[in-house]
Amino acid sequence: MVDNRPISKSIPVELKTISNWTFAARMATWAGILVAGGILTAGSAPLTVALGIVILGIGIAHGVELCHQALHNTGFTHPRLNEIIGMALGLPLLVSFYEYRISHLAHHKNVGTPEDTEYFDYGERPLTFRQFLATLSMRQHYMRFFRNFGLFLTDRPIPGVREKHQPTLRRYYIAVIGFVVLLGAIGILTGTGWRPILTWIAAMVLVAGPVHALIEFPEHYKCNAQTKDVLHNTRSIQTGWFMTWFTNGNNFHVEHHMYPTVPLQNARQIHDILYPDHAYHNNGYREFYISLFRDMRQGGQRA
Repeated sequence: MVDNRPISKSIPVELKTISNWTFAARMATWAGILVAGGILTAGSAPLTVALGIVILGIGIAHGVELCHQALHNTGFTHPRLNEIIGMALGLPLLVSFYEYRISHLAHHKNVGTPEDTEYFDYGERPLTFRQFLATLSMRQHYMRFFRNFGLFLTDRPIPGVREKHQPTLRRYYIAVIGFVVLLGAIGILTGTGWRPILTWIAAMVLVAGPVHALIEFPEHYKCNAQTKDVLHNTRSIQTGWFMTWFTNGNNFHVEHHMYPTVPLQNARQIHDILYPDHAYHNNGYREFYISLFRDMRQGGQRA
């Protein structure tokens, strides 16, 4: 394994400034998306309900991208507020903020080494369309959640987490129970029964999970996993303003790995500085996935 690290280029110091107002505005937009989706799912027309589920799922996926910023403590200036908000942002996709933070920060430290692990593990390279569909299902993520939730219910420790952090981790699973109870209460009070819970599950499994996987899958796919140089072990995808907003700047992943303490809304400016040195770069997610599907088709033909 090559153990070379890139020499960080100097960036304007103002790019490191955390803006409470900016992140609060993004939180408000996220909440607005969920409310809009929820209102539509309360309708009676099937197409309206379906549109509401799609909007809810998109909002849930966007929330996890914001959660990612909160775990780096670059959303708000107060760490405790990042923790509280981060847990709320990840909960609709059953993302444990605490487990995510532990795993993700270790990923930043170990990327390009055999010790590299990540909370969302998509594997190295899906060689078939069937394997790719399995990736989009995020089944490993849900299996881990139910395994750990079972450990919580039986008062056993969650693996990979130090004993002193177990009480903190257990608060997340209490919050999940509270979230489901809240949805159930809404169903009772509105006379819609199980509809709120079933709507959430549909939005999470059918929309949010696959969308989240599509966002994060390209980040290290087929990059050089034998070097610690983030210019060679990570990929950035240059997109327009909408996708940059939707991914919360996480599409500029090389920039994020090189400067993880810079708020993600400033990643585009860093990209303008680093771009000529990128080893892996795509102009849009469409370009990346066209290339991916071409590789999978050629791999299937060879098989």
